[in-house]
Amino acid sequence: MEREELLVADKEVMDAMMLFSDKMSTKGLVRVYNSVHPIIDIEGHMAQMGKKNLTLLQTLRKEKTARAKAVGNTKVPNLQESLVDVHVHRGTKRKAELPARPEKGKDVKKVRVTFVRVGVV
Repeated sequence: MEREELLVADKEVMDAMMLFSDKMSTKGLVRVYNSVHPIIDIEGHMAQMGKKNLTLLQTLRKEKTARAKAVGNTKVPNLQESLVDVHVHRGTKRKAELPARPEKGKDVKKVRVTFVRVGVV
C-alpha cells in the first residue's frame, strides 16, 4: 500500500508520526490505534526510536493530566477524547486522530504504533 492510497485522516496521522524524530525512517507507513497492550511492535532498527516515541506520548499524557488537575478540570482531554496532541521538536504542534474503540476503557488506552513496510498490504 502506498501513501497516496491512504485516507486523508490516515495521511495526517502518518505525517505526524513521521515527524517524531529526524532519524526515523520515512520508508514505512504508520498506523496508530488504541490498544490495551503497551508493547510497541516495530521491526528491527526502529525499536529504539519507537520506545523513545512511546515515552514521548506517555509524557505528553501526564502533562495534560497535570494541567487539567491544576485548573480544576476533571475532564482530561487525552483520556476522554480520541485526539492526541503531537508535539514536534521543531516547534510545531499537530493532532493525530485515533479511531474509536468503544470496548476499551478510557483508563487503559495506550497508543500502539506499527510500522508497515511500503508495499505490504
